[in-house]
Amino acid sequence: MNTSNSISAREVSENFSKAARIADEYGTAVILNGNTPRYLLVDYAQFQSVTHVDDETANEIVRGIIQKHILAFEELAK
Repeated sequence: MNTSNSISAREVSENFSKAARIADEYGTAVILNGNTPRYLLVDYAQFQSVTHVDDETANEIVRGIIQKHILAFEELAK
């Protein structure tokens, strides 16, 4: 784990702007609770770039789900 983007939960509660600066610099800030990664603060632009799915990819995912569970869908359609 990269410790340069880590910050303790206690420190976040005392100084949220420091956590925001870490997320700005590294794209994410890992918030630790008892030295264990517990939360992730993500820069919104980075979040959008990794969560955006184009229509073609979404359609492929849906087709795969339908093919995998076609019998259940057919039974539900009765």
